[in-house]
Amino acid sequence: MFYSSINHHINPTNNNIAIYDSELNAFSYAQLHQKITEIETVFKQNNLTKSSLVILHFDKSFEGLAHLLCCIKMEIIYIPVDANTPENRLEKIKKSSNANAIVSNQFSIQHLNKEKQNLPNNACCVLYTSGSTGNPKGVIISQKSLASFTEWCSTEFNITSTDTLTNYAPFHFDLSTFDIFSGLCNGAKIWLINNTLAGNFRLLGEQLKKIKPSVWYATPTVYKLLMQYGNLNADYQPRLSLFAGEIFDVKSLNQLRKTWNNTTFYNLYGPTETNVCTFYKLPSSDEPLTQMQPIGISCPYAKTKLSDKNELLIAGESLMLGYLNEPNLTAEKFTTINDEKWLKSGDIVEIIDNLMYYRSRNDRMIKKNGFRIELAEIENEMLNHPNIKQVACIFNQQKITVLYIGNKTSNIALKTFCKQQLLAYMIPDSFIFLNELPVNSNGKIDYAQLIQYL
Repeated sequence: MFYSSINHHINPTNNNIAIYDSELNAFSYAQLHQKITEIETVFKQNNLTKSSLVILHFDKSFEGLAHLLCCIKMEIIYIPVDANTPENRLEKIKKSSNANAIVSNQFSIQHLNKEKQNLPNNACCVLYTSGSTGNPKGVIISQKSLASFTEWCSTEFNITSTDTLTNYAPFHFDLSTFDIFSGLCNGAKIWLINNTLAGNFRLLGEQLKKIKPSVWYATPTVYKLLMQYGNLNADYQPRLSLFAGEIFDVKSLNQLRKTWNNTTFYNLYGPTETNVCTFYKLPSSDEPLTQMQPIGISCPYAKTKLSDKNELLIAGESLMLGYLNEPNLTAEKFTTINDEKWLKSGDIVEIIDNLMYYRSRNDRMIKKNGFRIELAEIENEMLNHPNIKQVACIFNQQKITVLYIGNKTSNIALKTFCKQQLLAYMIPDSFIFLNELPVNSNGKIDYAQLIQYL
């Protein structure tokens, strides 16, 4: 059981600090143990037991993390959902997941479905990501996947009880699994950064100089915003800086390396369906980088190969169990080679000198600020607006633009509508009204031609 690998330090006699919250309040491992025990009693009173499926709908906090850990301890399968998730999307997740309960609103429990689902015994959690059908899809993560990843991180990054890890990524984002589990497994401190603090880079910059975390793991966008607004300087330098989720442009990366000139940098890669599956340790030289950094080589628990069209295929211990209640989508995402399941990542990769380099996508899924977004999901939600008859969504220069026909509507009204339907990181940057959308010879929207309207 995965919990056995992370609970060594979570005991009633360990008074070392386990958690700093966003207000810099400190909580010990003993307090974490006590809170998990209290929640376990409440869960049992509410008939939430092994294999129950529970949605965790709250912002990051000490008590919130304790709920997540209690689920792992009791082998309850948890679904973390951001506190700011629009009601419409939350309802879709409730419906598609058939969850037994939801914990939200001051950690109150609302029962949903009585019947448990027949999920694999090894299932640990379900992480929802953007879906091409217009509905979010739930990736079922196994205990084995998290255990393999945590064990490798502990060794590769030499995580010890002297470290303090930042937990910037939200619980529903797979990046957060590194901070939480690698930290707890090794008796380290974890700094929980909630939604409010995560969006205030000036304050975040001030607080990190008080906490002085030794390990940072975030998307390149977060690092760039910290450099811009967080007043980063050489007075504070972490031991490790890990980045993932999107390409780190060379200019910004060189700027960060110059500021943190005693820090070791890693580029990590992997979709939610596999967690991190490749890594690259950047050279320690002070010489400026001149090109985009590779995604590197396979992690020891993962296997990678290229298809005949240079799509990266991934197998191994960290592979997802499938999509929750989506058997057709699961079958579509996998291919079988020599009786082994391989995930079709959708990423086009090139190998140079035994190192892998990310080049592009083979579909309309994009990565913005580290989050994977299906443009089709945005289009489907926009079609629910009464003034929109047809819509196309494109991604250019890190900006999402919606082009539509129907009745011209103010950008403010459209953005307000999107805030009610979409997660914050999916909201389009701009809207363009057209009399008609260009189509190709097959009668489908010609997305290539839409660039001319930007």
